[in-house]
Amino acid sequence: MAVGKGNGNGDPPIDGGIPLTLVINLVIFVIAFSVYHFFRPRYPRFCYPRIYNKGDKKDNCISWANCSWICRSLITDEGIISVRAGTQAVLYLRFQLFMMAYIFFMMLLALPVLLPLNILGGNAETEGFVVTTSTNVTPRSLFLIGHIVLTVIFIVVAMFIIWFYQRTYFRSRSAARTREFVNSHTVYIRHISRKAKDGSLFAFMDSIYPEGVASCHVAVRAPELLSLKSQKKSIIKSISHDEAILRIKGYRPKRRTGKCAFIATCTGLRPKEDSLRYLKQKLPYVSSKITRYQQKDYPATGVAFVTFYSAKTAHRCVGDFYTFIDRNRLVGSLNDKQLSKEMKARFWTVKRARNPDEYFWSQLHFGVTQQTIRITIISGILFFVALFWSIPISLLASLDQFRDVPGIGNALGFIYDTPFLQDFIEGYIPSLLQSTFIALLPMILEHVCKLEGHHTSAERNASVMRHFFIFIILNVLIFPTLLIGSIDSITKLLEENPAVTISKINFALQGAFYINWIIQQTFMAGMFKLLRPHHLVLRWYNEYKAVSDIEKEEAIKNVRRMLYRIRFAQMLLVVAVLQTFAVVVPLILPAGFLYFVFTHIIDRNNILHVFPKDLQSDEMIPSAIYMWLISLIIYEIATLGFFYLKRSLAAFIILLIFIFITLVFCFILMIFNEWDKYTFIRNGTPELLPYQYPDNVLKTAYQHPGFEKERDEASLKKTLDIDANDRERDILNILESDLERALHHYNDDDYNLEDYDPEEFQDGEEYEEYEEYEEYEEGEEYEEYDEVEEYEEYEEYEEGEEYEEYDEVEEYEEYEEADEPEEENP
Repeated sequence: MAVGKGNGNGDPPIDGGIPLTLVINLVIFVIAFSVYHFFRPRYPRFCYPRIYNKGDKKDNCISWANCSWICRSLITDEGIISVRAGTQAVLYLRFQLFMMAYIFFMMLLALPVLLPLNILGGNAETEGFVVTTSTNVTPRSLFLIGHIVLTVIFIVVAMFIIWFYQRTYFRSRSAARTREFVNSHTVYIRHISRKAKDGSLFAFMDSIYPEGVASCHVAVRAPELLSLKSQKKSIIKSISHDEAILRIKGYRPKRRTGKCAFIATCTGLRPKEDSLRYLKQKLPYVSSKITRYQQKDYPATGVAFVTFYSAKTAHRCVGDFYTFIDRNRLVGSLNDKQLSKEMKARFWTVKRARNPDEYFWSQLHFGVTQQTIRITIISGILFFVALFWSIPISLLASLDQFRDVPGIGNALGFIYDTPFLQDFIEGYIPSLLQSTFIALLPMILEHVCKLEGHHTSAERNASVMRHFFIFIILNVLIFPTLLIGSIDSITKLLEENPAVTISKINFALQGAFYINWIIQQTFMAGMFKLLRPHHLVLRWYNEYKAVSDIEKEEAIKNVRRMLYRIRFAQMLLVVAVLQTFAVVVPLILPAGFLYFVFTHIIDRNNILHVFPKDLQSDEMIPSAIYMWLISLIIYEIATLGFFYLKRSLAAFIILLIFIFITLVFCFILMIFNEWDKYTFIRNGTPELLPYQYPDNVLKTAYQHPGFEKERDEASLKKTLDIDANDRERDILNILESDLERALHHYNDDDYNLEDYDPEEFQDGEEYEEYEEYEEYEEGEEYEEYDEVEEYEEYEEYEEGEEYEEYDEVEEYEEYEEADEPEEENP
């Protein structure tokens, strides 16, 4: 990519393809934005499902009501955001605002100071984009003083913002209050003796916390049970779907069955069977098989769950086992030394448990050593993938380097003779390929990280975030910086020493590439986040398969969550690029500021109007802070290389000192984070909003899902034989366990907090999330139900109406109101 003319060969200056990339992306942005505004009022349940109601009037595509979503997103205060999207969303948006302010501050200093220095301090014959970069400044020039001064200022301001953001995180973590649920009563124990049983663990914990323990469950390795349970759920879902087809479309669906079903039915060797009859016969068989497998003994995984009647007792348990000294003191004070030795309590790792549905029960047997080995292997594979994917990108971005190569230069002569085509290939294509691959990478990592053996979805999400950040730092920043501009890019790192490699870095060429890349991220990736075509295709596919109203409603509600871990990594990569080239290529800063403005507006809209509330904890915030520090260190090392090339010894020494200061600062922030966690565990108390759920959930919530008690075959068959032709019934809900039903209610209550206007959430101020209670009108009653004993339904009724409860297993009664047609029983 030619970025200027410095050799006097008469070639016209080419500005790195930046104008062409900007024009193409602006045109695509305008078209896509117009399409979005045209379809927004026509598909409200996809464009803004969080605020859409069926009775709402559809606005015109050019009306102010349809265009005001930008203003509504920007003026919504953080209190509303904290209620509708959670504390994590507030911290995420604050991070964007901090980055926006930081980049704007850098831009205000760099553009009026560094641009004149770069232009005046270089070769007068140089033209084009290169004169705006620090590459134009001659070595040992006095103009480099301005560069080192601004570098120091940017580093100090960055460290201050990191420190201030961490303090904001600490205040929000202490102020935020969550709903009480079974996980707040439960602790997760790792490294427990594999000989431990539920009874012995209960006796041990009860000796420490008398009459405070509700249940103890030692997790076992039972993949057969998990497979059978998954098969059973799939059968139930298929029965519900086939019943809807029979009720709505009026025919009984057929199904291929047996081994080699597709070949056997296509060749006529075996006819298709009635799907409903086959599934209703198979379900009791699978259920009885589960009951038989539950009688077997399975090996323990070294993981256990202890549930207490009080959340404060669970919090005290975490503090009692937090450090090795605490564990030794506690175990030494017990009377039953033999039981303590059998439990291996001195080596426990005790944490607050997560919701039961967040655990991967099939992977609890993986230990720390196994996980570390797997993570190391996957990290090594990703390293080489990042390296080899960077090579073709680097070659495309530095196509101009092949001009003088015999054979290749002649073959590419038609490209060099057409500046527009050369700009398009060198400036637009590499950044487009890079952005496309980065957009697909999270979906790839979601599947790859399943092989690492994580116990919870939070651990897997953290691993995805870590791998994604390291990969894109290597693939987008480090490897292209080393490779772009060199013909022998494949052998460069292998054959040359680091000093030679650094001496050949063309910072002007790199700057043009990264400006193009940030422009791509601003417009192309931004519109991809706004339009969400992958979500639209997935929703259309689910709606196409849906038959009943329940299935259609589920297809509409089944919206992907906001991937904060991926968004954090993407923003931190942009921050790393901006910091790395802020002093060398100042023109990159306006592109970066525009990126954060667009990203902030689009993300606020998606958080408030599209994505459901994320109920996961904000534990990824410390990881984001450490990644920010990594990007700061990369900035310092890259700037160190720049001053090395400019032979500025004083600047080189100053940067070495600041690298050491940054490492010490990183260590101090890690200590602060651990100290804040330690003080909360030792001295704090869990402040939880009350929430009602069945009492028996405390005893069975963390039982291995494969050991959930099965219904007897007779009652199950009687439930399945209920005539559902004339009414729609949710069989998935009928056959749910108490825990599954409680989890659904808990999640739905938090997702549907739309009408509460809390106090504005500011630094140092506490805020409380909306505490929702069910409202009962006069004459209404609410009764809890037991899944196995009875399934009671109540309806809101007016004066003169009656309702009857029905028992799911024993009877299913229909009722009619006097002189009125039969009503559907929802």
